[in-house]
Amino acid sequence: MRNTSHTRRSDREIARALFLVPFLMWGAVGCSPARPTEAEERVRFIYYTEEDDSAPVEREELVDRMRKLSTWERQNEVYWLALNMYHEARGEDWDGWLAVGLVTLNRVKSDRYPDTVAAVVTQQNARGCQFSWYCDGLSDAIDYGDETLFREMQVLAEELLLQEAYDDITLGALHYYNARKANPRWAWGKVPSAQIGSHLFFNNVS
Repeated sequence: MRNTSHTRRSDREIARALFLVPFLMWGAVGCSPARPTEAEERVRFIYYTEEDDSAPVEREELVDRMRKLSTWERQNEVYWLALNMYHEARGEDWDGWLAVGLVTLNRVKSDRYPDTVAAVVTQQNARGCQFSWYCDGLSDAIDYGDETLFREMQVLAEELLLQEAYDDITLGALHYYNARKANPRWAWGKVPSAQIGSHLFFNNVS
């Protein structure tokens, strides 16, 4: 199989840089983004499958649902997806942010979890929160100096919610953990579907 990863990454970084420009002109974190222009839409990157880089993985149902939301509802979903990426993977590189975002959206699409990003991120059960940062007792605010970092995550979050194709680098994972910080019982004996940065991802946890 020919190696297209370098080309995809270069195109992806160029698209991301071009698309980020209007977002860097926002005011404080949480300001409503302007809708991208037609030119900006054209440079949004698209992820392709490893097997065939001309065959995008379609997600029409999720994308259609997001486009039918009101502006406020859509921005709220973008905010919660970016916030989850920030608290779960701010120490990772871009692929680490992407992987956390993909797991979050895989849960939104699954019948086993709520059907909105906000509900998935804030979900709790008898054992606590699905994402530990949400109920760890610490501030959930964006750290001073991380505003630009968070705006980049908001750009990625909107792309994930509204574009119609992507390469799921987690291979459909619904679970993950930071191997530097934990060794959860639920992962014992399970084979990870992917390792991205310090996180191990699993698509085989019942």
